[in-house]
Amino acid sequence: MTTSVILLLLRIVAAPTVAEWSVVPVLDSIRRVERVITAELGGKERLVIALHDGRLKVISWDKGNWRVLNETLPCRFPYGLAAVKARDDGVIRLYTGFAECPHIVEMEWDGNALKSRPFSAPGTATTGIGGGLSKLDDRGRLFLFRTFKGPLRPHCELPTHQRMEECRFETDGLSCGEIFRGCGEADIFFNPWKAGASDLLLATGMILVRSSGTWEHSDESFFGPGHVSTHREGIVYSEFSEFKFDPTGRRIEIRAIGGEHRSFERALVGAILRADGTERAYRGSTDGYLLEYSLVFKNPDYPTIGSWSEERILRGRYPKIVVGDLRGDGRERLYAIEDARPNRLVEISYVPKKRVVVVMNPVTDDDSGSILGNLMRSRFKTFGSFDIVELENIDAIKRERRFQASLCRDPECLASLGRTASAQYIVSGAVKRKNGSYDTAFSVVNAKTKGTVLKVERTGIREGQLLDAIEAISSKIASNWPREYKPATGD
Repeated sequence: MTTSVILLLLRIVAAPTVAEWSVVPVLDSIRRVERVITAELGGKERLVIALHDGRLKVISWDKGNWRVLNETLPCRFPYGLAAVKARDDGVIRLYTGFAECPHIVEMEWDGNALKSRPFSAPGTATTGIGGGLSKLDDRGRLFLFRTFKGPLRPHCELPTHQRMEECRFETDGLSCGEIFRGCGEADIFFNPWKAGASDLLLATGMILVRSSGTWEHSDESFFGPGHVSTHREGIVYSEFSEFKFDPTGRRIEIRAIGGEHRSFERALVGAILRADGTERAYRGSTDGYLLEYSLVFKNPDYPTIGSWSEERILRGRYPKIVVGDLRGDGRERLYAIEDARPNRLVEISYVPKKRVVVVMNPVTDDDSGSILGNLMRSRFKTFGSFDIVELENIDAIKRERRFQASLCRDPECLASLGRTASAQYIVSGAVKRKNGSYDTAFSVVNAKTKGTVLKVERTGIREGQLLDAIEAISSKIASNWPREYKPATGD
């Protein structure tokens, strides 16, 4: 038995683009920003900005308004800013060091302000800072990339060198020990995800793994000049590549991101901004655009085979970008320093335009068509960016235009039906029974160009797994929907 199915008609309302981007000013006149991070302080996520002149701004969303707390650091040039659990009490605190002062400053949220404590540490200045809880003993660590006087190391440009120091808080201050030597600067990430039992330390130019009491250094210095950004599930974005690690901390996969190396301002930042729950990467470019990178799979059934696509989504210069849920509504947004006159902090969020979807009952030789159609409609509703059109409306169009669904299978006919329904795309599919199993093939047709823009195929579906397979295929079609962005505009 062969089942030919016209599954979906998609109409984009009001404009050809499927997405809008909202840019909302948060704070004006921000000059000479050194570091920007998001941190959970006092049980609330906040944005922390360290300025060149030694000022610190802590920004939070409170009762519908942005609140700004201003603090003054003991030195200028704050170099490195981290929010970590460096002590054994599980409290997140801020830590920063300075390019011209030997101090390390610890800041703890105390009611409505920050309480500061200075500490001394080995070395003369800080070029990187980070920390967290060790997986070996669940105790806090603070890692400092510090400057020391001494002979030049290979590839170093200044008559100093840097050491990675691992520190513990003791009753009389910080107790530190050297674990690595290098030069330059480093964003430091310690155990940035939960998988595995080994300690993993990532920084510019280094991968350090500790399974027992000794740090092992990888010779692969893949974190080139610039910064490192980490996100969920063992994903690391560094310069123009994505890296994944196995539970031991050894690198297992590298995927290049982007075609042209436009910017060395900031590493890619991973974020889940869309309703489909997919993580994408974002960065600012020196030619004046905010770029979005998405993994594109030729066959969604094989998620390890794919490449990154690059899209310009906003006009503007954004050299520093972080991710956070500052509004506390469960949605991630980008927070960026916009290089304008004067500079300002802006909030960038994704605002999807509702897609109006018509899900046809499949044409079948039995009574299974309505079951599959209801399943498709139910699954598309879960994505939040689709409106489901009543089936009676499309049936009325078919009767009026005398479309025969069983014969309308080629892209030209499907495109005609889509245009009649004011749709932009049509998704059609077929389910074939073969030797006790099912083979399926689905495609997305552009109603305007009549071209096929997406294909999803699956074979060998067992008798009792057809409904689960149709639901999974629906999710893949919705989450891998062809994206046609309106080009960014502006002067």
